[in-house]
Amino acid sequence: MGPQARSVIPLLLECARSEDREVRSSALRVLFFINPDILPVGPLIKALEDKDANAADKRSALLRLSRAGRKAKDSLPAVLQALKDKSEGVREYAAYALSQIDPESNEYIPILVEAIKNPDSSIWHLALGALIKLGPRVRIAESALIEAFDNDDERVWSAAQSILLEIGVVLKKSPPGLFKKLGDKNIKVRKQTWSIFQDLDPEISKSHLPLLIQALKDESPYIRATAANILAKIGAEAHSAVPALTVALKDNDERMRRSAAWALKKIGPCPETNVEGLIAILRSQDKYLARQVRDILAANGIKAVPALTTALRDNNEQVQKFAAEALGRIGPEAKAAIPELTEACDDPDKSVVLAARYALVMVTEDYKKYIPYFIAALQSTDVKLRREAALDLGKIGPGAESAAPDLIKALKDSDSEVRSYAAGALGLIRLGDSAVINALLQALKSEDSSLRDSAALSLGEIGKKPKVVVPALIAALNDDNFLVRYYSAMALGKYGPAAKTARLALNEALKDKKDLVSNAAKEALEKIGR
Repeated sequence: MGPQARSVIPLLLECARSEDREVRSSALRVLFFINPDILPVGPLIKALEDKDANAADKRSALLRLSRAGRKAKDSLPAVLQALKDKSEGVREYAAYALSQIDPESNEYIPILVEAIKNPDSSIWHLALGALIKLGPRVRIAESALIEAFDNDDERVWSAAQSILLEIGVVLKKSPPGLFKKLGDKNIKVRKQTWSIFQDLDPEISKSHLPLLIQALKDESPYIRATAANILAKIGAEAHSAVPALTVALKDNDERMRRSAAWALKKIGPCPETNVEGLIAILRSQDKYLARQVRDILAANGIKAVPALTTALRDNNEQVQKFAAEALGRIGPEAKAAIPELTEACDDPDKSVVLAARYALVMVTEDYKKYIPYFIAALQSTDVKLRREAALDLGKIGPGAESAAPDLIKALKDSDSEVRSYAAGALGLIRLGDSAVINALLQALKSEDSSLRDSAALSLGEIGKKPKVVVPALIAALNDDNFLVRYYSAMALGKYGPAAKTARLALNEALKDKKDLVSNAAKEALEKIGR
């Protein structure tokens, strides 16, 4: 605002108090554009109380009072009176003004809810913004918002949805008019309606299973994926959708394929599961999808063993590998596959060999004879095999003690992931001899932050030799990497009272800028005892 504009403000303020309505209105309009914060409340109240003022003038005054917010408290009687104005637009602007001047009041909420039905976009936007800003207090108008779903105007019912989502309302009953919109010819309307359906209580959704199954074939990938996500929320009771979801694993849309897999995982094993159909997906180029299906097959337990055993002889290495991994996850129930798993140990593909050996460890009781295979894989020139071997030895846990010396060597591998996985495996094996502890203490000083945090985690898992370990973990609480600080605090907590010398350092860690670290420090202090 330039000097010339500032110089006319006193004159404009004087005009704003004029008895002449036209002069007053013009002055207020100009003041609003120059600087809304200097608008005098008195003339605005006068404009509202003027019996001859038209609706446009009243709306203008209310909008400007809204801008003044709590500073316009003196206008409350006039604004409340405006809630009863014969003009719908004035009433709705009055409700909005009240929400800004006296936000603690609930008197205006029903009028704002009605205002989202107003065809005037300016009123609609003001009402929507005010309602969302009010948060949970809008719950007093929840029934009116739900009824708004029955409105044919997409803008109205989508606004109602936005408000309900914002305040965290999970609808316990189907809103009127919702389901007739699910099949609307307008794709935009259908998408919006399905997004509302997705937020319904699963108790409502499960009574519409045929509709959801049919939607898995909708022309819109969004709607297909949304239907799958709803089925996932329903869980085991959506078992009748399993055949259609299995077909959907071959959908041409990636999001839909993954949503279908997620739904199958959440539904779990059931009579409708088509194991052979799932086996076919193991060859998918979408590795994430193939892994999800591997887990679904494993969850089906003994039912999936014959098909997985056959898959070990597939001509596709990925199918063989995932089949072996699934059998390993099934465990002793997959004993019938031992001959084929043993045969797979001679496969030309090394990743298949490693998966088969890991499965044998999980399936058979005499697993220790297979540990040397993983130890050998730690020396492979193939970095992927070294990573998998370190991970698998960690999964085997305490039964893999004989691999500890080789895992210690792997702490100096040229690959960061191998080093980190090896440190993690040592913690899961939980062998607390001096060689392991000393190697992990050395790793805690590495330049590789991922190795340092894995070493800190593993020292806590082992929980031995506190006299040498606790001081090292205390020092690590000052590490530049927050994950190292976090795992060090967690590890100290696992030592319990044996880490009492760490109290001072942990109290300092309570001030850490990272919540993850400060929360871990608090938890550690509780375990150690103050």
